[in-house]
Amino acid sequence: MARFWVGGTGSWNDTAHWSTTSGGSGGSSVPTSSDPVTFDSSSGGGTCTVNVASPAMNGLTLSSYTGTLDFANGSPAPTSITSPTFTDSGTGIHSLLLGAVTWSITSPSANIWNASNTNLTLNAGTSTITFAGSHTASQTVTFASGQTYYNLILGPNTDASTAYINDSTAITGTSWTCNNLTINNQCKPVFTNSATITINGTMTCTGTSTNPCFIQGNTTTTGTSGNPVFTLGGTSSGTWTILLGGFTFASNTITFNNSFGSNLNSGTLVINPPSTTSGGGLIIG
Repeated sequence: MARFWVGGTGSWNDTAHWSTTSGGSGGSSVPTSSDPVTFDSSSGGGTCTVNVASPAMNGLTLSSYTGTLDFANGSPAPTSITSPTFTDSGTGIHSLLLGAVTWSITSPSANIWNASNTNLTLNAGTSTITFAGSHTASQTVTFASGQTYYNLILGPNTDASTAYINDSTAITGTSWTCNNLTINNQCKPVFTNSATITINGTMTCTGTSTNPCFIQGNTTTTGTSGNPVFTLGGTSSGTWTILLGGFTFASNTITFNNSFGSNLNSGTLVINPPSTTSGGGLIIG
């Protein structure tokens, strides 16, 4: 059953702040993994401090909320969240503090993370957000321009039919930053054309010969002018990675071993094809 935060400042585990309706009376139980959780214009301002180690929810929505949702400063501060989706919308100016939490986004639905609302102030702390689970349809992850995350992990898609080859995850955002970006096998992220992406630490792509890592860049313009540009803060690497379309890398080198790419790629990348004993070669064209 749905859970709505009410009554302004309080602690997550206080039933007085949970209602089954927007702006309704408190006194409902603390959310479980079956309950969609919403903070909205009727939640009141102030701060909701999350003070349980693993808060449960069936999706989190911030909709015209005017307060702060704080995963950083509770006692105990949460260490993990499993939530199918996150959606932020509306006109209220509000904040999300992630602290050191590890947040697993697991939904098979289309829009799994929508943080495009410019009224949201996101403080990533040292958090890790993982987009994984099983899905047989394309998905979208949306970052607002200028947003900064800490650790982002894409995949794997655990669908046994390997539908990930066709069922991609669109990473929508024209300018965003993270500390480290990991792209696992059985995952096909599609990056926005001409996006500027800053990786303060390292980028790692981890494919295998049987389950390679697919990443898609510019496929709609000629030359390299439409490539998403990754500025790397540290030496980065990939293995068994297929680069579809074009990417531009800058500042530090990323070396892709046992990998394939096209002549649309540019900048500080090295693509080493599989050895002659394992077949394959660099794709040009």
